[in-house]
Amino acid sequence: MTDDPRTPGATPPDAYDDDRLLGHVLGLDDDPELAAAAADDEALRQRLAAMTAEIDAVRSGLEAAVPAPDDAYADPAAPRWEALREHMAAPTTPRRWPWLRLRVLAPAAALILAVAGGLTVIAHQTSQSPSELLPADSSVKELATGTNGARATDSDAGASAATQADAQDAAAARASLRRALRLARLADRAGRFQLAVVAEAQDASDASQEFLVLENVRGSAVGTLRLETTEASGEAEGLYLLLLQPKRPAAANLALAEIRAKQGSGPGVAASASPSPPDAGPAEQLRPVLVLSHDENLALAVPLPPGTDPATVRLP
Repeated sequence: MTDDPRTPGATPPDAYDDDRLLGHVLGLDDDPELAAAAADDEALRQRLAAMTAEIDAVRSGLEAAVPAPDDAYADPAAPRWEALREHMAAPTTPRRWPWLRLRVLAPAAALILAVAGGLTVIAHQTSQSPSELLPADSSVKELATGTNGARATDSDAGASAATQADAQDAAAARASLRRALRLARLADRAGRFQLAVVAEAQDASDASQEFLVLENVRGSAVGTLRLETTEASGEAEGLYLLLLQPKRPAAANLALAEIRAKQGSGPGVAASASPSPPDAGPAEQLRPVLVLSHDENLALAVPLPPGTDPATVRLP
């Protein structure tokens, strides 16, 4: 039998094809076997390093060719949306035509006729006048004058106003979510975080805080994640987009400085502080991005507006 010329312990060249290596480098496949083999095989490590460098070069070229849009692009008040502004206006209360009032009063008139007919029959049977059988309260008068119909109209107007207010609150919440995701994408492009989840903050204790995972945006995590707090803790029961396991921590720190400049906040700012204008509504308030630590690596917690559906949070 001919001896194997390869170095003892080396990985056979056909054991891991390029597709398998590419899935591992992109984080698409969790491949513990490949990671363990690379730790003991210098040739396999060089293949992985070369493929990672090629992918980084492609990604850098794409980012340079297609830069991210500025914050004003999605602002409805920007001049570019002037022609569509009339279509984005909130609906006004619809005009009510007279025939709608007649439709409301018609059942009341039929009821009055039925009551009058019944009273006439009873009067013939009991020898009493119809006026003696009428109730003393004003319910019949209200039916005759259409007061109940007017009340119904007022109720409809109040419901329309409430619907309009709900629509405005929903629009403000969507705008707040867009701003939060722009900050997250800025940090993600710089740090290239391998794990991103939507999580609910739990009570903080002993310089750490647990976050309950609600939705995986990138990578996979389940249950709760315990993170060390370095400056401030997250608001209990608040929603956060956690960015974990950065490939480039130094670049992520530089992006964090830019994010804080945009938010008007800095190190040591409490989690309850708000960088939004004083007249902003509740849905528009955005808390500062938190700097945390996970497995001795940088971690960021981007606050999301209350009521955000975790399934709608996406990163490129």
